[in-house]
Amino acid sequence: MLSANEMLVRGEITAQDVIRLRHEIFADGVREAPEAEILFRMDLDCAAKDESWNGFFVEALAEYYIFNTEPAGALDDDQTQHLIRNILADGKVAGGTELALAIRVIERAQSCPPDLGFLVLKAVWDSVMDPAKAAYGKDRRPKVITVEDVEILRKAVHAAASDDNHAVSRAEAELLFALERETDQAENDITWRDLFVQAVGGHLLAPKAGTRDGIDGDEAQWLLGQIREDGKIGRNERSLLAFLYDKLDGPHPALAPIFAVAGLR
Repeated sequence: MLSANEMLVRGEITAQDVIRLRHEIFADGVREAPEAEILFRMDLDCAAKDESWNGFFVEALAEYYIFNTEPAGALDDDQTQHLIRNILADGKVAGGTELALAIRVIERAQSCPPDLGFLVLKAVWDSVMDPAKAAYGKDRRPKVITVEDVEILRKAVHAAASDDNHAVSRAEAELLFALERETDQAENDITWRDLFVQAVGGHLLAPKAGTRDGIDGDEAQWLLGQIREDGKIGRNERSLLAFLYDKLDGPHPALAPIFAVAGLR
């Protein structure tokens, strides 16, 4: 009967090993950081793994980070950075395990710092831009956003935006803009437009401490910089402007010229 460390040394995880990990070795769950780190090392260093490993890995570590660390139900900065360090230990994200784990944590935790959501968005960016080296989609067409990309983005972005403690961050919004610019002329999945508009619009319209809802001067200048970065207003950028025009009660004066260019008066 091998221990987890012995499985690691052997370099192989069988279906029977996964059953033993689930029901004997970690019957009470992963409880301490060193135990979590062993699972990350097994995922990285064991070349042969039974297909049941992925599900165990994601379930055990999501349970650990969300419920078996403090604060229970949420992730603080320390736990988030511990998770990210282990995911990126080899400099890349593994799709079937590490990316799935990050998404599961974002979906189920009450709140967590935005760095984890950005990691997921960056994995999508890598897949769209350079599929051969990415966590998923190695045989895809580059620079085309698929329905799979949108679903991954939606899980990260919309789970984050579902409560006041975890709105879409500036870094996440900028990465979405970068995806839009790089794929503006591509045959993107039709669901991409709505996600882009709602996520970036949600970032701009999120309530801010001490202010009424709306876009302030800094946000207006940021939005102008993002839209004008490539010297044109793309199709989905125009949809974003229409969304904001409809939602804002008296838009910031700095946005009036760009609204006019977009035909919104």
